[in-house]
Amino acid sequence: MKKPILMALISCACFTTTAFAQQKGNVEATGNIGFGVENTENTPGDNESGQTNFNIGLQGGYLLTDKFSIGGLVGYDYLRSTNDNGNTSNESTTSLFNVGVYARYYVTLPVERIKLDFTGAAQFGFGTVTNETTNPAGTNEDEYGINQFQVGVYPGLVVGLTERLALTANYGSLAYTSETVEDNNSDFESTTNRFGLNADLTTLRMGVRLFF
Repeated sequence: MKKPILMALISCACFTTTAFAQQKGNVEATGNIGFGVENTENTPGDNESGQTNFNIGLQGGYLLTDKFSIGGLVGYDYLRSTNDNGNTSNESTTSLFNVGVYARYYVTLPVERIKLDFTGAAQFGFGTVTNETTNPAGTNEDEYGINQFQVGVYPGLVVGLTERLALTANYGSLAYTSETVEDNNSDFESTTNRFGLNADLTTLRMGVRLFF
């Protein structure tokens, strides 16, 4: 999936003749979206699992120099995971709203209209997690509140189409995440902390960026 996306963006740049360069004092506005589906079947055992994710985000910032910008972001993430072993099935759904701030650095490549960017961001997320388990005894559903803090670096590719319009693609991250899940109707609370590289489908985002 990643290679066709990369080649398509580079092709766009090669056939574009208009100069592209963000400048100090510009305002940048980015809209991005991501979607992924993954299914796995294991035999023997008749075990099936799947994952569907959707995310959308908006960013707005100001270029302090030709290569460095700061700004704020908002977003929404949806993740649905399923597992069925023939006897018991489980479905988990996470719905998360995010707000945060970012700092971004641009690196110019030999092809002027193609740039790399590295975005450092800190964001807070809040939402719900729903777990539904079905077995011969019946169906049980639990709903929890979720709070998340994440700080990390997110690499991206920027391809200029015009002087003020660019396509963007982001994939992967190096991040620290602290996530707390709690049940408001009981004393249950669970906190998970993790740090490392992440390069799964949930990190893929395509978008457009305007400079003005």
